[in-house]
Parts: sequence; structure tokens; C-alpha cells
Amino acid sequence: MVGEAASLNALGALHHDRGEHEQALRRCADALGVVERTVERSGLADVLFTLAKVHASRSERDEAIRLYRQACDIYHEQENWPNEAKARLLFTDVLVSVGDTDAAVRELERVIMLRELMGGAGVGEVRELLEGLR
Repeated sequence: MVGEAASLNALGALHHDRGEHEQALRRCADALGVVERTVERSGLADVLFTLAKVHASRSERDEAIRLYRQACDIYHEQENWPNEAKARLLFTDVLVSVGDTDAAVRELERVIMLRELMGGAGVGEVRELLEGLR
């Protein structure tokens, strides 16, 4: 079931990348239905992350924020630093778009910390984004 959910999520991500948001939502909903029948938290986070990106692309910001927060929480609990950093960075864009710069600053600070823990790649770029918000 985990492989099926991952495949459906990958199809959803592909549709998203092509701008086919309705198809992306359908595939991700299918993936969510499969992964929710398992105890696989990492797969759940991946599906939530893809759904968040789709909703953000559709300017459905409240839903995107809810989904990004859930995905980030799971990545954090699993200490999946690369995916947590990636999700939090995209989450920041949505927070800025709704005017919540304080929350965006907190997310970017966490991204910097995670990137430093992973060797420091890309920290300067994130610091520039952070300084732009302050």
C-alpha cells in the first residue's frame, strides 16, 4: 500500500508541475486515501506536502497553510531534515502571501538551523530571504 500511495502522490506531483491542478488533487486524494490506511507517517507527510503545493498554486492559502503545517510537523517528528527544510521554505511563501511575516520569519529561521545541521548548503540564500522580511 505504501508503494501505491507513493506512486499516486508522484502522479499528483507530476500533474501539479504541469499546471493540471484538478488532476493533481484527484491523484493526491487517492494517495491520501491509501496512505491513511497505513501507519506510514513519512508517506503521509509527502502527500500532505504535495497537496499543500497544489492548494498554494490554486491560491487556496488557508488550506495550503494547514497542509504545510501538518507535513512540517510530521517531517520534524521524524527528524527528516531535508524534507522539513524544503517544506518550510515553500511554506514561507504562502505565509508571506497572507501577510504573516512573523510566522514566515520563524519558518526561515528553522530552515537556516536545519541547513546548518546538514552541512550549511544554501544557508546564505535563506539568510537573504530572511533579511528581506525583517
